[in-house]
Amino acid sequence: GERITPKSRTFIPAKVQDNPILIKAGYVATLQAFPEPLRSQMLYGDWRAGRQDSEWQVIPTEWVRLAQKRWANTPQPACNCTAIGVDVARGGNDKTVIVRRFRNWFAPVDSFPGQVTPDGDTVAAQVLRVCAPPHQGMPYGPINVDAIGVGAAVVDALRRYPRLMGVRVNPVIGSAGTEHTDESGLMHFCNQRAENWWRMRELLDPKNGHDICLPADAELKADLCAPTWQPTPKGIKIESKEDLIERLGRSPDKGDAAVYAAIQSNAAEVSEGLLAKVRGY
Repeated sequence: GERITPKSRTFIPAKVQDNPILIKAGYVATLQAFPEPLRSQMLYGDWRAGRQDSEWQVIPTEWVRLAQKRWANTPQPACNCTAIGVDVARGGNDKTVIVRRFRNWFAPVDSFPGQVTPDGDTVAAQVLRVCAPPHQGMPYGPINVDAIGVGAAVVDALRRYPRLMGVRVNPVIGSAGTEHTDESGLMHFCNQRAENWWRMRELLDPKNGHDICLPADAELKADLCAPTWQPTPKGIKIESKEDLIERLGRSPDKGDAAVYAAIQSNAAEVSEGLLAKVRGY
């Protein structure tokens, strides 16, 4: 007997076929004559049709969509992890995310609430838990870890594990400088964060033929398509993680971890002196 007064309204997209009155009126034929993208929007209720990326979006949405489509039809390669990317939670609602890459094939994302990964040893244990045993005795590929804040402790903890003896654990510090250029050799980068994200863009570019396969994870797709870039006198600059968090209302942890997993080994080498500077932040 209680009367509930709604405080909001929810729009539920529908197809014209859901309305028998419009079907009887011949409205379908009218909608079929509409130009795209209005035709798909009105006829199928697909309001994503016609949505355009920002001209400054780092990774075009269509490239990610193609990579996820390939993943569904591509089995995991029979090899050990080529590389592992670890984005460490920095508190609040952040998540610790681990992404494993097998050549051009990215495994489903492993994600843990920041509350259950409060220190370096705990994160290191989760990394070892999600990593399958080495394939045919082959060693693990490099483990690329976001080394800001507690991430420095994760690097130290992973290096102490006997099981990982001989495995390169690379601290990734986005603010570090880099002398590398994009694949054209013409554009420089402001820092390693810019280089890492731009490399992911180049890997996903269909014309480069890398055929990257990404799991069908909506949040991963949103994260990879979120950052924007701008040209500066120092080179390509990628939107900072702090600005992304403010704009999105959450941390793009899955996208960052995937980018770390895509880092080439030579680009992941950061001096121990630089790592020492960020310890204890």
